[in-house]
Amino acid sequence: TIISVADTCTSILAGVVTFSILGHLAHELELPVGEVVKSGAGLAFVSYPEVVSKFEAASQFFAVLFFLMLITLGLGTAIAYVNTVITIVCDDFPSVSKLAVTAVVCVLGLILGIVFTTPGGQAMLELVDYYSGGLVILIMAVAEIFVISWVYKTSNVIVDLNFMMQRRLGYFWRFCWSYLIPAVLLVILIYMLVFHEPVKYAKVELPLAAEVTGWSLAMLGPAILSIILISTIVRFDGWRKNFRSVFSPLRTWGPKDVADRLEWINYKHEVLDNVQTIR
Repeated sequence: TIISVADTCTSILAGVVTFSILGHLAHELELPVGEVVKSGAGLAFVSYPEVVSKFEAASQFFAVLFFLMLITLGLGTAIAYVNTVITIVCDDFPSVSKLAVTAVVCVLGLILGIVFTTPGGQAMLELVDYYSGGLVILIMAVAEIFVISWVYKTSNVIVDLNFMMQRRLGYFWRFCWSYLIPAVLLVILIYMLVFHEPVKYAKVELPLAAEVTGWSLAMLGPAILSIILISTIVRFDGWRKNFRSVFSPLRTWGPKDVADRLEWINYKHEVLDNVQTIR
């Protein structure tokens, strides 16, 4: 709760500060805000630095603070992404050295990032940011919330969280995870697809080959999900056996520690007994 509230308040504060300053710049230049403010990376590296440079007092100081903030945010995001990839690989291949996995992931990231330093790198950044940083994340978020809420079941999630946090989550969370969040994400996804426009850089549409590349990146995530789903069904012979069993948790699902696992199983049995008693 603390992290969620702090994140929301920080976003609101950043939005108010940023766009109030940019609105003031548009007023001084007597131009519409849309012509002053540049979207994407241009907002951070063109529009806002231009505003900071017009400060009458300590403009250099605020410029240094601003770019230190950008570096901090960039490093935080990069560390989170890299750690996610490293954790997944190390979990699937525990015999491989974590140091080696970290080195390979970082080197591959460096090589892939070189393309954004080329003369056409800004246009590529706009393309990748929209399809890989926006559309594919939204598609994966919709799939994830539906899997958690309707496949694993919200009731199981709440029981697990109650066990881990030693507190009871109310019906508000059940309503949000089961209905509100899936509906909102689905509406946003449909809106993006219905009102989709080709990605532009400097008010010029990118070529068709770039759009095809972008859609290929966007479909990569759903394609991986589909491959894993089909391979799981084939591996467990779900076509001829009970199809619903494919979507059930494995018997090994649960806390890794033996003592925690026994406590978790007993807790789930107590919850189930209480539910049956109420009924």
